Amino acid sequence: MGVHVTRLLRIWSREPSSLIMVIIAPLAYLFIMVKLFGALAESLTGHFDANAGVILVVFSWTFILAVTGTGQVYEERLHGFHDRLQTMPSRYVVVLLARAIGEFLRIFVMCIVVTAVADLCTSSSVLTDAPLKAVFVFVLVFLAAGAFGTYVGFSITSSQGSVVFMPLIMVMMFINTALLPASMYRPGLAAIARNAPITAASQALSGSAILPIIFWCGGIFVVCLAGLVALSRRRQRGVVGA
Repeated sequence: MGVHVTRLLRIWSREPSSLIMVIIAPLAYLFIMVKLFGALAESLTGHFDANAGVILVVFSWTFILAVTGTGQVYEERLHGFHDRLQTMPSRYVVVLLARAIGEFLRIFVMCIVVTAVADLCTSSSVLTDAPLKAVFVFVLVFLAAGAFGTYVGFSITSSQGSVVFMPLIMVMMFINTALLPASMYRPGLAAIARNAPITAASQALSGSAILPIIFWCGGIFVVCLAGLVALSRRRQRGVVGA
């Protein structure tokens, strides 16, 4: 497994696009969130919670990273790389888990950079207020996103297959109570905003509720892990049958 994880990290370290997606783009998103949406939230409600803004950036960009990495998996599958991996003595599920770990590490780097810069340059204090709680919540989110991105990457049948998930991420970014209270939404959207995953993450870090984020991330992780195991067994049977 270590060999596969190292291979992924080596590939990402050599790609300028990885640097842009992991470091530059989320920092630009953070700037837009604080300066533009933060000012909008303050004008509408009289208050802007910088911690909630950072949580929104980290959570949503975590899943954006996970989804954008699926194209690389599809290209490797298309060129037969994973067909060769299936003939190796180790189980194919090791390759899937290594990919999930690699995604976890890439997302972890993004989170540390964004939260550190936010704590230094804004009024945010995500890491300094309750560091252990922040690490716990972020690890839950990273595990869910890593498993999600890996499952999507190994199950799509075209390079555009992952694009269908981007609208869901956009909805998740804008319909939540991290920046605006539920009363600011229409009745139908207010219920969604109260129970959105970013709302759950914000509640967990503020100390108001921890179970919603556990249910959200745990559910995503378990479903995607079960899907990865099923994919591995199906591919392994195909190799043995051949």
